[in-house]
Amino acid sequence: MRGQKTGGRQVDTPNKVTAIFKDAVHTIYEYIGVHAAFIV
Repeated sequence: MRGQKTGGRQVDTPNKVTAIFKDAVHTIYEYIGVHAAFIV
């Protein structure tokens, strides 16, 4: 039987890669504009 978990990230704290990716997407989205982001 395993013990209780005693460590790790707090609840709702994104990991480093997720935070960096979201920031990059947000920056690009602002740079190219709202509508242009959805045009393929």
